[in-house]
Amino acid sequence: MTGLSPGGLAPKGSPTVQLPPQDLGSLSVPELRAQLLAGSGLPGPRANLALVDRCAAEVDLVTLTDLSEDADEYLAMCGTAGVGRATASTAVGSDDLAALLDILTERARDDRWRVREAVARGLQLAADVVQQAGAPGTIAVADPSSPVAAVISTWAASDDPLLTRAVLATVCEPRLLRAPEAAAVALDACGRATRLFVAADAATRRTAPWASLRKTLEYAWSVAVAADPGAGLPVFRALEDDPSPVVRSLAQKNLTRARLATILG
Repeated sequence: MTGLSPGGLAPKGSPTVQLPPQDLGSLSVPELRAQLLAGSGLPGPRANLALVDRCAAEVDLVTLTDLSEDADEYLAMCGTAGVGRATASTAVGSDDLAALLDILTERARDDRWRVREAVARGLQLAADVVQQAGAPGTIAVADPSSPVAAVISTWAASDDPLLTRAVLATVCEPRLLRAPEAAAVALDACGRATRLFVAADAATRRTAPWASLRKTLEYAWSVAVAADPGAGLPVFRALEDDPSPVVRSLAQKNLTRARLATILG
């Protein structure tokens, strides 16, 4: 999952699209929908992620919730990312957080891959909010009081491959793993996801939800290890020597990632 780049710049790979100058939250719903669709960058190979982030930050939660259920993939992506970001709002109580989690759980299982990506993106944006608003050293993915950590913990207890995949896609983001405690969360998530994937039989692993988990595992380890090589490399070396060819294959895929290749020299 490609997160918002430092300083709020358009993420690498986003199409160059003129962003609306006004606050998106000031628009009527029909105007908002029209602006989002006009600036989506779709159809095309890349959606406009900077506009997704703008929508998530500027539009009210009721509208975002409605958008998350939209039949249009880009509108659903914008709404879902906004629902994820809203988990960090101080105005959200425990009952509200549970309702948001229900929405995100459903979207994490969506048939549309961009909507699934938006779940992780929204939670990453929420982590940014938590870390910016908290005391110095606040670690959104590891602090038990963080709503992002609460979501991760809830999904990590599931054997659902798409919820497991959502955990990986959320936490395996370099900007969120600058503290050893955060890197440890990512390593633990990768280990659990790998064990879950390997425990499934070959036919199951070929189904779409499990294939999605596999694709995420093929890069997630490299992010987690690169975040804290001292802790991560011994764990990763064990993958390379694992008796399971499935595990070794995942390790080999991660070795092709530049961030890990650089560390290994």
